[in-house]
Amino acid sequence: QSTFAAQVELYLMEYGSEKMKTEDVANAMNVSYRTLARKFKQETGLSVLEKLCEIRLDKAKKMLLSTDFTIYKIAQSCGFENEFYFSRHFKGKEGMSPTRYRAQNRIADL
Repeated sequence: QSTFAAQVELYLMEYGSEKMKTEDVANAMNVSYRTLARKFKQETGLSVLEKLCEIRLDKAKKMLLSTDFTIYKIAQSCGFENEFYFSRHFKGKEGMSPTRYRAQNRIADL
C-alpha cells in the first residue's frame, strides 16, 4: 500500500471516532476532495467513507467483546451518529445485530 493511502488510514484511525466529513480528511492531507477520493480508491479499491466505516466497525467489534458498554455508548465512542445507524451498518457487514454478535462471540471465548 502506498504512503498516501496509509497516511489517510492513519488519519481515519486517529480521528475516526469524531464527527468527520471527507472534506476534513482532504484538508488534512493537503489535497482536494476529488484528488483524495480518486487516489484513495485507486490504491485501496475503497472509498474513504467505506474505509472509515470499516475502521469504526472494527473498533466497535473490539468494544463489544471487551466492555459491557451499551450499544448506544459503543456507537457514540466509534463515531456513529446514533445506535440505529450503527446497528444497521453492523448488521449489513456482520449479518447479525451487535447484541447477537456480542453474545455469540463472548460465549465462544469462555
